[in-house]
Amino acid sequence: MKAKTLGVTESDLHGERPSRARLSRCHVSASGLRRVSVAFGLVACMATLVVPREAVADEEPGPELEYQAVARTEDASKAMFSLSAVFGYKQNLLSTGREFGIGGAVRGGYTFGFPIYTGAYVSAHMGDETHRVLSLAFEVGYDIELGKPLLRPEARFGMLRAKTGEDGGEKFSSPVAGLGVRFIFPSNTSFFSVELDAESSLKSAIRGSIAYTITGAGAYVGGGLNF
Repeated sequence: MKAKTLGVTESDLHGERPSRARLSRCHVSASGLRRVSVAFGLVACMATLVVPREAVADEEPGPELEYQAVARTEDASKAMFSLSAVFGYKQNLLSTGREFGIGGAVRGGYTFGFPIYTGAYVSAHMGDETHRVLSLAFEVGYDIELGKPLLRPEARFGMLRAKTGEDGGEKFSSPVAGLGVRFIFPSNTSFFSVELDAESSLKSAIRGSIAYTITGAGAYVGGGLNF
């Protein structure tokens, strides 16, 4: 009985020299195995390229994705309403002005998740016995973090109402524009603030034969609540 393994006969197993035909059949069989091995290798490589893409959706988020989610949550937590009051002094910048002086203001506003603040501002100043000024304005600010404190530059636009004549006889109204900067020191839900600002009427008031704008610059301290 002859055993055939990869084209090798019994005579080959007993030491007889294989013929050239049998050697050729062995060589062909080995070449076929190599081709099959290469084919399996290519299939395995293609599988490693395709399978991870399908598995990515089921994987847990990596550190970068977790960090981005936390950053978005922290930004959202900065969105809040605020109410505050300040007290201080505003100096008339024109020698003819008498309207400003000791005064104060209240404001309310909203800070978005990104560092933009919008709000409304009402202020009143008592220049002297016969001169007063009241202003109502809308304001917008941009928050700059300085560690824990905030620096908030602001722009303001609204209306001004003043008594400019002796005995308060003259009344004057005008659009008003101003610029300010607030230093805000938060503590839990409350905060302390220091504020510098300047504002001016956009129309000229008349006192006798003199026309002038109601222009002043002031400094204030105050505090408020966030909620």
